[in-house]
Amino acid sequence: MQINFTQIFQDSLNFMRNQRKSVLIFIGIFVVAQLINQLVSVPLPSLGNNPNPSQQDIINALSKVEPTALIGSFVFQQLLMSFIATFGIATIHHISQQNQNPINQGLMLTLRRFLGVVVLDIFMSLPLLFGMVDVVSSFLSKNAHSPLAFVSMVFGLFFFVRLCLSPVHYIASNQSIGQSALQVWRAGVKRNGILIIYALITYLLLPLLVNSVGAILGTSFLSVIFGILVALFQLFILVFTYRFYSLFMKA
Repeated sequence: MQINFTQIFQDSLNFMRNQRKSVLIFIGIFVVAQLINQLVSVPLPSLGNNPNPSQQDIINALSKVEPTALIGSFVFQQLLMSFIATFGIATIHHISQQNQNPINQGLMLTLRRFLGVVVLDIFMSLPLLFGMVDVVSSFLSKNAHSPLAFVSMVFGLFFFVRLCLSPVHYIASNQSIGQSALQVWRAGVKRNGILIIYALITYLLLPLLVNSVGAILGTSFLSVIFGILVALFQLFILVFTYRFYSLFMKA
């Protein structure tokens, strides 16, 4: 089955127009999550007015950050957004299945499957995380052209892209964590190109579009509008992801 991304975009927009109540609920949830993330975020030290800071400047700035607080804040924010994303996918799944009370059903499904989603998120992200650590280590050690760091990063990206739909499959199916990862991996055999396009859209192009809108709005008053737009884009990405997943696994 040929996957038409233009059609997926159109179907996703139609879905959101037809499910206005659920859309408003999740926009509210995402906006509240943004406020919570701002409250728990750890401010990073300024590098001053130097447009081209040296490696030593970066190291000195990072040394002023409390690692425990920074890691704790990051983990909390990731878990919060992962829970909301799981809730969103679960609700979209129940709406697509035409089940009654999709919000309530989605929440119950989220509570049952969230731990497995976290495990899959960690599993598919670990190689990429190790690759990023290698790249940063090479940069800080002034060995920015390390072939090992480059290979590690490429493998991490490949592994992440191949398994990026496994949490969605785990939510939407009755399969175990291992079965979900294996099923998605098998579905991606000889179909890396379509997964790369999906990953570029959801992890790069749409976030860049959101950031561009934020840069245009700028002012504190318009930042409220920007927060709502971010929430709308975040929900659209979930709908787009579920629509893509449904077609990808059927093909």
